[in-house]
Amino acid sequence: MTWSAVALYHRSLKGIHVPDDPDAPKSILTDVGLSGYRNRWEGQTLHYMGEGRSGDQQPVGGNAELLSAWQKRYAVRVFEKLARNQWVDRGLYRVAAYHYQYLDEERRRAFEFVLEPVGPVAQAPDRKE
Repeated sequence: MTWSAVALYHRSLKGIHVPDDPDAPKSILTDVGLSGYRNRWEGQTLHYMGEGRSGDQQPVGGNAELLSAWQKRYAVRVFEKLARNQWVDRGLYRVAAYHYQYLDEERRRAFEFVLEPVGPVAQAPDRKE
């Protein structure tokens, strides 16, 4: 799918979409190795780095949204960027856990959210899972 199709749902350039309407669907953008964030897949489980590239990440904005998703157990839609203007809708995921940890090489604290699929998920075309 193209960015235009993703943007109809996600409606933000930020990785974690925090809609004005609290009842609106939530979504995140992810990639592996394209953005500088340490996102990674382990099978169908997504390890997603929180929002904020410098300094200690804080529980505000998108991070607060994913903490709320963990606490209230609601699902978020995951869109994965594969290459320029190539995206796949991976489906719905729940935040199963999170860690707030010190990253030695970056000399800062960051969130890592562990997201697990809710139902059927789409595989990235070039990844075996």
